[in-house]
Amino acid sequence: MSRHKPYALTKSSFMSGRQCKKRLYLEVQQRGLATPPNALTQAAFELGRRVGRYAHDLYPGGTLVDVPPAQPYEALRHTRSVMEDTTAPAIFEGAFLFENVFVRADILVRQADDRWLLAECKAAAKVKSEHLWDLALQAHVLRGMGVKLAAMGLVHLDSSYVYDGRDYQVERLLRLVEMTHKVDTMARAVNQKIKEMKRVLDRKKAPIVEPGPHCHTPYPCPYWAHCTSMKPARWIGFLPDGTRQIPRLVTRGVETFDEIPFECFLTEIQEYARREAELVGKSLQGSLAHIQFPLHHLHMEAGFPGLPLYKGMRPYQPFPFLWTNLVTEQSGESRVEEWLSLKRQDSRQACAETLLHSLGDQGTIVVYSDAASNLIEELAKSLPEQREALRSLRRRIVDLRHLIRKGYYHPQMPSAVYQRDHFATCASIHMLGGFVPGSEAQGSFTVEEGWAFREYLKSIEGPDGMREPSALRADLLATSRRLVGMLRDLRLYLEGRIRARQRVQSRESAA
Repeated sequence: MSRHKPYALTKSSFMSGRQCKKRLYLEVQQRGLATPPNALTQAAFELGRRVGRYAHDLYPGGTLVDVPPAQPYEALRHTRSVMEDTTAPAIFEGAFLFENVFVRADILVRQADDRWLLAECKAAAKVKSEHLWDLALQAHVLRGMGVKLAAMGLVHLDSSYVYDGRDYQVERLLRLVEMTHKVDTMARAVNQKIKEMKRVLDRKKAPIVEPGPHCHTPYPCPYWAHCTSMKPARWIGFLPDGTRQIPRLVTRGVETFDEIPFECFLTEIQEYARREAELVGKSLQGSLAHIQFPLHHLHMEAGFPGLPLYKGMRPYQPFPFLWTNLVTEQSGESRVEEWLSLKRQDSRQACAETLLHSLGDQGTIVVYSDAASNLIEELAKSLPEQREALRSLRRRIVDLRHLIRKGYYHPQMPSAVYQRDHFATCASIHMLGGFVPGSEAQGSFTVEEGWAFREYLKSIEGPDGMREPSALRADLLATSRRLVGMLRDLRLYLEGRIRARQRVQSRESAA
């Protein structure tokens, strides 16, 4: 065994193994095949680290085992030394190794009779089932080493906490939920999982596991691109909205759309996908037939900070910091109206007022995904004086992504558009750029999920690594303008397909 890696499993690889045996193998043996984390994932990692540091304040006087991951032996030695020091009330990031399984415990608090409270810290607003498995693995390792555990629990963000604008009140920001009994009942299952995963890692090759819904639950797998890279264009895994059907079809040996048995029940869109034909459904035709000018093509950017940024906000409460509205008159004339705040202040009031002024009380509001509608509702909840006016905006919204998922299909349209678990923000419309003829997205233009909020945080958190404000402002606004331009292009494309379909129907009726 390598001096630098005296273990086979860690907390992260164990959790990967629960999701997929192939993911486990690749993560340990072939990590280079993973897709690098995007801005959204990186932000989640950083939030987890920050919440973990605040959790230390719950137990004053504790000792941090501040040893990097590349030095496991030193971390084990340091942890052992602190545990032997009876004056140390708590240990943070303690290292433990048992039967080739290595874990770092977020929090260990010394109790009476040489026992300990084990707590795992999560930057989440509630306890999830995967958190219990994480905690249960740690309990397995610590007990295997002879550590006596008095209790086990999960520390998470309390969504009812309201930030007062000063230092966080950590005892209110974070909540400890005892999970001792539940973890104890998982002991046998954890032991069995460890044995199974070790057998997987002993293999000379990665196990064969067909990609499927499990690739996205509970977390998106970074090896998705690798595992699907050799799949044909009409691979069954690309079946639109096929979360329920795909597992059953795979068990029947179905690999492509063309092999789907005709007796299988399919939705209208799935049936057209099998036929490799274009669908222009009645729901799409009906919805776009009633749009009213002036048309507002709306894109909004928002943050969902786990640690509230401004007074009166709760953990994960969203707040918008940018909107762009491409207004199209019935005459064809267009103009862009926009708003952006890069100041460290609560800008929700300004956002609402400027948005209401731009959208007015007339015209259809065209969006892509329900993100904008949800953000407007959050503004309404936070701003009683504008509540009625903001909610009236939602009644004017037409969501093109929803219309496509219900009533439009084209063989060349990206399959991710129809996936339930697709992270659907307005920014996701860039994936359609190569599909819509003449779209502004054609070429190399892409938008990384979470990019805008990452740059926003840089602008308010100080000079370290911060881009020049005017350059950042210009970049954010330019990107948002391109996105609303693509939204307009998509609407015009769909309207064109509707007219083409209506001409065909007229000829068929005449014949």
